[in-house]
Amino acid sequence: MRVVSYFWIFLALYLGLGILNLETLPVVWNDEIQNLDPAVRHWRTGQWTSWLWPNPGATELFASYPPFLHHWHRLWLSIFPLHPFWMRLPFWLFHGLSLVLLFRLLQKHMKPEWALGLVLLFAWDRSVFEIARSVRVEPIAMALLLLYNLPLRWGRAWCLTLLASCHLLYLPFVLILAFWEWRKTDSIVQKIALLTPSLLLLTYLNYHYHSNWVTAFQQISYQIEKHSQNGFISWFQELQYTYKQAPLQALVWALGIGLLARLAVNRSYQKGPWFWAFIAYAATLLFAQPLHRYWPMACLLLILAIGEFSGQGTQEIGFPRYTRWKPQWLLGLAILNGFALFAARHVAALADRPARLADPALEWLDSCLIDAPAGSLITGSALGAYAAYRHPQMEYGMPDYLQTFEHWPDSISCVYVLDFGARHRGPDTLHLPNAELLGTYQPPRLNAWQWPGESYEGMKLYRLKQANDWHLLIPKP
Repeated sequence: MRVVSYFWIFLALYLGLGILNLETLPVVWNDEIQNLDPAVRHWRTGQWTSWLWPNPGATELFASYPPFLHHWHRLWLSIFPLHPFWMRLPFWLFHGLSLVLLFRLLQKHMKPEWALGLVLLFAWDRSVFEIARSVRVEPIAMALLLLYNLPLRWGRAWCLTLLASCHLLYLPFVLILAFWEWRKTDSIVQKIALLTPSLLLLTYLNYHYHSNWVTAFQQISYQIEKHSQNGFISWFQELQYTYKQAPLQALVWALGIGLLARLAVNRSYQKGPWFWAFIAYAATLLFAQPLHRYWPMACLLLILAIGEFSGQGTQEIGFPRYTRWKPQWLLGLAILNGFALFAARHVAALADRPARLADPALEWLDSCLIDAPAGSLITGSALGAYAAYRHPQMEYGMPDYLQTFEHWPDSISCVYVLDFGARHRGPDTLHLPNAELLGTYQPPRLNAWQWPGESYEGMKLYRLKQANDWHLLIPKP
């Protein structure tokens, strides 16, 4: 059987399993509702604001990130229901598109066996397969980056412009790729065509921010400072968090960087745009944002840079001499390491499926909140956000950033607290003053064999007897 056939079999199983567990892996989490909130607010109020971000001015104009992501969510909400499955679906499909485009691109530069191996390494990297089911911008951004490689005459400039509007961290390598495009164009007409998307984006940004660039700068500065406050210590913390269960993957990525460095110093190879794009993005992460959720793009750029060198005349990718292992052995073991982690997550999701489904849990919450008065606030588990979105008279506040509601224009009449209550956390983990327990969630059924992981089973809903006591829940600095 040809390698291409193996790729399509892998992709069908990979995407199918992902869709099967799309709602349950993971359970609703903080990043999900934070990234959805500006679009949901616009859907409900017509304003781009958010009360789930502590960034200064976000409650008046959300400008912590460029507008592409929340405009995408707003467009999607106008077509599909506000539900974890439907919100996550396009991102998983964009991830699948990225794998197809990456495999086809690598086939042009190296043997198909190596192309398939690198795709598998990428797909089963923890930072990649976790972010692929999120509602963050990374899956769309990686698809745009790979679409940029297609021979689209005018579409390449639009891909770069949309990439720049996805995240500010992408701006350095986008500028490098744009410079490469600029060098290849000769006529004035082509240069104007390259600049047009960027000028349209700047015009729209000025309209979107109401010319209030000071607010945007303040929010973006706060966001960068929050993620980079621990400096290089954060790098080691993020590495440990991401690869403690997949050390062979971390080793292969490190060897890949070593390989790239060895090829870069070899004068017989020319350093192309993907090499400089990887260097620019790696430097940006090194000094600004070590958060592991930004690593998938670095992994993709590293693979593209290696493929770029491989396409200059060598079909055999070698690893640095200081390893006694053959490259294909190391790559194969790293792939198995990533697959084991990926498979364990999905086995857990299937075993705990009844306890992780959002619909029964939300129906239970609806029954508990049926008499919630106008001006109600719910906090605690992120699932509470989906419940609040179903009740126009209710707002959701993130436990870590409840202080934003000190500036809420209306009075808070009733406060609910949703304790996550996952099995491994044990009972009664939340201790509240003057709180009334309204109920404990038990799924309609449970599988005989369960995995000790995150689920909605045992979730508790409390109501504060005194609404003003919600100030006691604000985290102390």
